[in-house]
Amino acid sequence: MLSYYQTPQTIHEHVVQHLKKVLNILLTIALIGVLCLFGFLVAGILVIQDKYEPEPKQHEIEITEYEIEPFINKKMIEFLENPIDLNEYKSIKGQSLSSVTNGTKYYFTPQIKDSIYYHYTTFPNNSLWSEIAPFDVVVFKYGKNKHTWKDKTEILIEFTVSGKDSDLK
Repeated sequence: MLSYYQTPQTIHEHVVQHLKKVLNILLTIALIGVLCLFGFLVAGILVIQDKYEPEPKQHEIEITEYEIEPFINKKMIEFLENPIDLNEYKSIKGQSLSSVTNGTKYYFTPQIKDSIYYHYTTFPNNSLWSEIAPFDVVVFKYGKNKHTWKDKTEILIEFTVSGKDSDLK
């Protein structure tokens, strides 16, 4: 209400002052609304992520028992038990280059003193030595005949075949 003592200018100042208060209140409410909206948005994102987060897949393997007849390859077993008669092979070939070699970590190492490893290589594939047999062998030798060609104490350690040789049976 206007009183007689108020001039239009003071009324105008009073209205402007009142509008500033209303504007401050509205800006505060808007700011609170924006903050609430932002908070709800963040909370909603977190809830949705937890709700729709993929669960770790559990791989289940069904194990069933089968009766399987053992497959026995007799030729393979015979070969692994006695892969080659080295003395017979050496007698067929006649000679080869050979040298003493060091055993490697994976070689069979019997606890026999006065023993060596021999490496036989370059066996002839014919009498003229024009063709070399694709065969290398490492043996463990011990005893008084360890440096002889026909040694019955040889223990086959390793052999490598890299081609065909009709004398290998």
